[in-house]
Order: sequence, then structure tokens, then C-alpha cells
Amino acid sequence: MIKHNKFLIFLAIGILLLFLNGCATVIPKLEKPIVRSKVFECSFDNAWQALIRSITASGEFVNVAEKESGLISFQKSIPIDKINEYALAPSNMIWDNAIANISIILIKQDESTVKVTINTKIWGTGRNAGEVFWYGAYARAQQIEMGSRGKIESEYLHKIANFIPGAKTYEWLEEENEKLLSESKNE
Repeated sequence: MIKHNKFLIFLAIGILLLFLNGCATVIPKLEKPIVRSKVFECSFDNAWQALIRSITASGEFVNVAEKESGLISFQKSIPIDKINEYALAPSNMIWDNAIANISIILIKQDESTVKVTINTKIWGTGRNAGEVFWYGAYARAQQIEMGSRGKIESEYLHKIANFIPGAKTYEWLEEENEKLLSESKNE
């Protein structure tokens, strides 16, 4: 009788964990807003060349490039071990792969300034860790759209700036300036 009761208790706990497993997804929140746009002091043609160079220097292949409209679209593969750096990813997933779909738009402000705006959608394919625990190789793969943490946008804005003559930026210096500004606000 006691063995039968223990079995029922373990069975009930297992079923409860199975049902709670699907509700345990935690999606992190951003600490600060993402910078998606930047205005560069250069001609449209210089900005376009810098954009093409920054993408191809990263080893990405351009899907769409329409100079007249100022649109470039491409995909960037995200290493599995870096998904949490680039995306607001659920914490309970075992990832198979992730791809960022990136669209960059150049808008001519006037003859000497261009606004660059980056839009990113990140898609990951993975399996819920609880389902892998319970079902092993039979756990179903899911494709999930994730928000960006802003790292891709920041990287490409810096790369573009580095290819524009006279507009070179240093990411570490901008991070130091942000720290100093936040410290002065706290005082």
C-alpha cells in the first residue's frame, strides 16, 4: 500500500511538472533603449559605399540592395553560444540555430548628411529544455521570433562609421562616455 501511494505521488508530481513546464518561459527585458539610427555627415554615395563595405567585410551576403531607395537587406548567422548576447531569448531553450534578418535604410537628409536606420528581426530554432528532459530526441523543435538586444545595430553603426572617411568612431570610448554620463546623473 505504501509503495502504491509513493508511486501515485511521484506520478502526480511528474504530471504537474509536465504541465508547468510550458509556462516557465522567461523573456528578459532591456536595460536601456536600443539605438537603431544615426546621422552621418557625408554624402549619400559615401554612406552607401561604407554600408556595402561594412556588410561584406563581416562576411555577410546581401539579399537586396536598392541604391535608389537606400535599402539593403541581409541575414547574419548568430552562433548558438552568443544568442543571449544578441537576442532577448527565452531562458528555457536549447538552441539549434539563430538567424538575424537585418534591413538597413539610408535616408538622405541634405547634401552632406545621411540618416542610417537598422531594423532587426531575430529567429531562433530550438527545443524547450523541459521537453528535452521528458521526451529526449522526440522533443519538438520550435521557431521563435526574438527581440534584439541592440548589439547587432550597434556593431553595424560602428562598422559603417569606420568606413566613412573622417567619421571613425571607437566603441570603447563611447561606452566610457555613457558610463561617465550615467555617473554624473546619479550624483
